Amino acid sequence: GGGRGPPRPPPPARQPEPRNDLDMLARLLPGILTVATGVALLAFFIPMGVEVPRFVAPNSLKPGDFPTYLAWVVLSCGVLLVVAGLRDPDTAAVSPGRISPARTAGFLGGFIGLVALIEHVGIELAAFGFAVLLFLFASHMRPVAGAVLAVGLAVAIHLVFIRLAGVPLPSTPKILF
Repeated sequence: GGGRGPPRPPPPARQPEPRNDLDMLARLLPGILTVATGVALLAFFIPMGVEVPRFVAPNSLKPGDFPTYLAWVVLSCGVLLVVAGLRDPDTAAVSPGRISPARTAGFLGGFIGLVALIEHVGIELAAFGFAVLLFLFASHMRPVAGAVLAVGLAVAIHLVFIRLAGVPLPSTPKILF
């Protein structure tokens, strides 16, 4: 026998927790808010905030095209989050988890800092700071993983918006170097 004693019985099967409306709302809330953001961008903010010049060269993008495409991406992601929340009631991936004052303060502080700092330090460094606050303080992510994702987000923003799309955003390398 090896002196280990009698085998232990298997643990009792875990009973599924009863689902309530608050759990369902917590699962669907990120998707609902993302859909609402996409709709608001498409219906109000882009049409009211983007001026289209009288003449646009044929076969070229108009100033409102890129924001409109991004708004459709936001709306599509929101729909996917809602569908995921409805299809798999046990998924925690689409739930923000318990919303606490500390998590809310971390998110709001990071977002306000992002907006306030873009002009002074560039979009990449501001996005990195926001992501670090979000990943490390408003989520339950490990510090190394949060830092790696924050760097990845900053690099992706630079490549997609500044290099590829040519959006005239304040850029960290231009401001600091």
